[in-house]
Amino acid sequence: MSEPIEVQEPFARKLMTAVVFAVLVVGGGYMLFFHTPTDQANLFSPGELRRVVRDYRNQQTQRLRGELAEMQAILGEMRRVRDQWITDAGIGDEHEATLDEQEQGFRAAAAAAGSDMEQLHDVYDAGRAVEQDMFTVYREFLAARSVGLRPSLSYEQAYESSATPRPSRPELDRAALYRDITTTLPGGGLDEFKQQIKLSTIEMREMTENAKKLLAFTKKANAGAGDGIDVDLSSDDVAMIGYRGPELMPEELDYTHQPDPGNYDAVPGRKLTTASGTDTQWMYVDSWYIIGPFPSDRRRENLDIRFGPEASVNLDDVFTGSGGDKLRWEYKKTGHVSPGPGKKQAFWKIEPKNVDAYSIYYATTELYSDMPREVWIATGTDDYGKLWINDDLIWTSPKERKPYHATENVQLAKLQQGQNKILYRVENAGGTMGFSLMIRLAE
Repeated sequence: MSEPIEVQEPFARKLMTAVVFAVLVVGGGYMLFFHTPTDQANLFSPGELRRVVRDYRNQQTQRLRGELAEMQAILGEMRRVRDQWITDAGIGDEHEATLDEQEQGFRAAAAAAGSDMEQLHDVYDAGRAVEQDMFTVYREFLAARSVGLRPSLSYEQAYESSATPRPSRPELDRAALYRDITTTLPGGGLDEFKQQIKLSTIEMREMTENAKKLLAFTKKANAGAGDGIDVDLSSDDVAMIGYRGPELMPEELDYTHQPDPGNYDAVPGRKLTTASGTDTQWMYVDSWYIIGPFPSDRRRENLDIRFGPEASVNLDDVFTGSGGDKLRWEYKKTGHVSPGPGKKQAFWKIEPKNVDAYSIYYATTELYSDMPREVWIATGTDDYGKLWINDDLIWTSPKERKPYHATENVQLAKLQQGQNKILYRVENAGGTMGFSLMIRLAE
């Protein structure tokens, strides 16, 4: 005997209610964050809008908690690697004493960050602190590793030499996040709220990606500490070890070989004119297209192998690089910030966006001259490099592994009237890399 239809109605009503509610939530989110009204009508009642904003804020907080937990797990892995190097190098607790006040503040905030934070801005601020402490841990790892490989170094020296550029993250506007929003009309605070939600999403994703990259760098540098090579670590001829770091070359860690980046009062540019322009002695070429990495290895057997860009330069060309990756030319421009006291790297140094150990890169640009002229050029590469001007090989560096020096070579070169084609080839034999081209009028 079939059941009366009345028994099924409550379930049907519940199902219909759930569907309607889901449609309202999804539709409300769409109307709130994606729909642009064509008139000035309010889309929600004040109570409905308060609920939608509150729910969306809570959902965003939950999402950020998940990313924060992932970052904290990565930080834990990096700490374990750092602690092992600190123990093996016999450094003890002195590494904590090297932290400045800001680093100590980030470390304390990162340690205090919990998974039970209720406010969105608290989770976001915790992410900022964890990211900054992660860069500090990475720096401590590099310093401890340097001491372990070169016991003559003090930890304080190694830590000073292992400074790594850190990201700067904006603070969230708490007033915009928690304002009582009762209208979708302009000026009611909804646009500002949406902007803060978007900002927190983008910044937290970048923090998580940075965390993954730092962990990858740490693991590669740690795994490369031996690599099966039996070397005398007391020698200045230690092979380059590790993946990438700000100060990993033996010459860079030996302070008797530190190059002076110089104070050339150089200005950026790619044009030489006599009728107008800035009156200066030195100009550094600040805009380049870079392609790489092309394959090399620890034995550096590809130093004299010619890759595609040496045959011809076409910015639309696509080449096959290390690991079969497709390579395209990418634009890179340096800033113009004078080096301050204690800085070891001048602002005219160019480094590829992504650097692989034991690889080769090419960089090209054009230099304009309003007349045929002879100029002084200063070239420097880390490591082995070559420079062509208008297809003529102008300079080849020594093949030894070496740190960057802006005036590694100074010589006269001829420029034709109009555009002059410039091509650099630079090898990375491990650690840091980069190059520069500076120009001074012969007279």
